[in-house]
Amino acid sequence: MQKSIFFLIVILLFSHITIGQTVITKYYDSAWQQTSKDSAIYYVTFQKEDTFYKVNSYWIKSNKLSVTSTYADTNFLKAIGLQKRFYESGNLQDSVFYNNEGGIQTGYHYLENGHLDYKIFDDPKNGGISGEQYDSTGKKTTGYFTFEKEAIFPGGASAWATYLSSNLKSNVAAKHKAPPGRYTVTVSFNVDKNGKVTEVQALSNPGYGTAEEAMRVVQNSPTWNPAIQNNKPVIFRQRQNIVFEVTEK
Repeated sequence: MQKSIFFLIVILLFSHITIGQTVITKYYDSAWQQTSKDSAIYYVTFQKEDTFYKVNSYWIKSNKLSVTSTYADTNFLKAIGLQKRFYESGNLQDSVFYNNEGGIQTGYHYLENGHLDYKIFDDPKNGGISGEQYDSTGKKTTGYFTFEKEAIFPGGASAWATYLSSNLKSNVAAKHKAPPGRYTVTVSFNVDKNGKVTEVQALSNPGYGTAEEAMRVVQNSPTWNPAIQNNKPVIFRQRQNIVFEVTEK
């Protein structure tokens, strides 16, 4: 699943941080791919402040601020507090507040003319982020929409765990003469727009038939409830660790 604009900076930048440096500057093209300074559209600074990290991006031509945000970890996967995005004109585009767990609490998206386009908010009943739409004059329209929601196995995480444990041939490692120990396979897979599991692959393979068995049980999964973004089903990429254990006889 492609993440929303509020997560774009997190996804694209987290792998470029170097621990130990106070300030780092990187350059990115219009698709937010790292590039040389000469071909860049944006430059981004990373600065450590106590236990937090400030991330600011700027348009190179105008040197105007594009995004300002704060993160709680060195991987920049957990946003904390207020994050703002700006149009190149300088007008506010998005204002999003993250809770202490790094999840969106509330957010506002504005048109370049300053009118509110939509509001988003954490919606536990819906299991994701919901929104309220506004018309061109800034008046609230009727009804809610699902802004962002991860793919969910029917019945939730506990039902998914039950499916795996009930259908996995957990003794496959022992049958292949694996020595006592724990063997973990990380399986990556897509849940497509119809909820079907596709593109299953093992990201780790400790051997003894474990990767093949882990992929088999995931591949045979029943249909999921697909991920939602902007009220439409989207492809969602998922990972699952599956552990095989061989004990002493």
